Amino acid sequence: MHQLLEIPQVECEALVALYDSTNGAGWTDNTDWNVTNTPCSWFVVTCSGGNVTEIDLSENQLNGFIPTEIGNLTNLTQLSLNSNQLSGGIPDLSPLTALTTLDFSANQLCKYPSVDYAPWDAKVNVYPDCNIIHPSNLVL
Repeated sequence: MHQLLEIPQVECEALVALYDSTNGAGWTDNTDWNVTNTPCSWFVVTCSGGNVTEIDLSENQLNGFIPTEIGNLTNLTQLSLNSNQLSGGIPDLSPLTALTTLDFSANQLCKYPSVDYAPWDAKVNVYPDCNIIHPSNLVL
């Protein structure tokens, strides 16, 4: 990947993880995603102050899971992934302290009983418990 000047490398890696884990090549619109070294110009990515602040990939044919790397977007204020074909466990959202808007509705997600989703309990508790172990509890 080319040198980035817009956002920290860890944020770019989180965006690429989201793209990869949700079949980005199959999205309805993936303009510039994982093609240019200017992530702030990628479809529905908004940046401010040198950080990613908003992602709205609603109704965009995402198919897969939400990667744990999403937690590296610590300046994110909006995360909308509703009305897609996402499944699996909702990752720990606690690093996203700036988040004010969260929408995962109309997906097939589940929540990990061992993860504290506060302050998003009301939005996350509508999902069933996962019948799988949270990745952080795996012993290899």
